[in-house]
Amino acid sequence: MKRALVTGARGFLGAELSALLLQNGIEVNAMYRPRTKLRSDLIEHPRLMPVKADILNKESLKNAMKYCDTVFHLAAFAKPWHKNRETFFEINVLGTKNVLDIAVEIGVKRVILVSTAGTFGPQKNETLVSESTRPDRSLYTDYERTKFEALLLAEDYLAQGLEVVTVSPTRVFGPGEMSVSNAVTKIVHDYIYKGFRYVPGNGNSMGNYVFVSDVVQGIFLAAQKGRSGENYILGGYNLTYRELYNAIGDSSGKRHQLISVPLGIMIAVSWVMEKVANITGRPPAITPPFVRKYSYNWGTDISKAQKHLNYDILPFQDAMNQTISWIRENNS
Repeated sequence: MKRALVTGARGFLGAELSALLLQNGIEVNAMYRPRTKLRSDLIEHPRLMPVKADILNKESLKNAMKYCDTVFHLAAFAKPWHKNRETFFEINVLGTKNVLDIAVEIGVKRVILVSTAGTFGPQKNETLVSESTRPDRSLYTDYERTKFEALLLAEDYLAQGLEVVTVSPTRVFGPGEMSVSNAVTKIVHDYIYKGFRYVPGNGNSMGNYVFVSDVVQGIFLAAQKGRSGENYILGGYNLTYRELYNAIGDSSGKRHQLISVPLGIMIAVSWVMEKVANITGRPPAITPPFVRKYSYNWGTDISKAQKHLNYDILPFQDAMNQTISWIRENNS
C-alpha cells in the first residue's frame, strides 16, 4: 500500500485512520465533503492531500481516488433519524456503489468497507454474535438496513476482480469529536459533568465497547491481511450498562446512583418524540427502533479478527482512562 483514499476523513474514525496511515508512511488522499473541514493536524501533514468530494458525484470521486491503490470507505449517513429516509439509501447504498464503480474503473486493487456489527443483529440466547451469525433484520434501523444492503451490493464486485474486505466495528468510544459515531464518549462526558445516570430497563442488557485506536488498527490490519470477500467484527469488551457505568466511575472517581428507566416508558416517549420530529423536522433524542434494542444482548465474539488479522485490544480500563483524560483536557 503506497497511497490510500479515506472517504469520510473528517469523521471520528476517518480522522483517526488517516493519522494512523500517515504514521505508517502511507500517502493519504483525505476525502471530505464541501462546507466541512479536516482536522488541523491532518491538513498540515506533508503526505496528506485534502480532497473535497462527494460520494454521490462520480467525477469528484474519480479525482479523489487518483493514484490510489487502496480505498478505505468510511463515509456514511449514520444518524439515528432523518425526515427524508431516502437519504440513508442514497449515501449508504448508492454512495458505496459509486465508490466501488470508480475503484473498478481506475484499477484500485483493494477496498476496505467499514460497516457496522449492528447488521448481524443481537445474540441468539447465550451465543455471542459472530461473523457466522445469521443477520436478524427485524431490529434494523434505517442506518443498519442500508449498510446491510451495501454489503450485498459489494459481493457483486468480487467477480470483477476487485478485492473487497469488510470490517464491522461495535460501539466505538475514545478521544475525538463527540458525534453520533462517538455517542459512548458523550455518555462518559455526561456521566462525569452532568450526572447522567440513566440505564435502560434493569441495566443488564449487554453491548460490546471498543476503543477507537483498536478499531483503526483493525481497519489497517484488514487492508494488509484481510481475505477478500470476508467480514471481520472489530470489537472490544462485552459489558452490561451497569458494568459500563461502573468502569466510568472507577476511572473518573465519581459515583452516581444509577436510575433504571422502564423500557415501556422509553418506548412511549420515543414514539411521541418521533411523531413530533416528523412534523417539525427536528431530530428526536431517541427513536423506537433504538429503544427496542435495549431488550436484547449484543455481546460479540472477536476471535476471527484476532486469529486472521492479529487484531488486539487495549485493556478496557486503560482505554477508559485515556478517554476520560481527553474529555477533561477538552471539556468546556
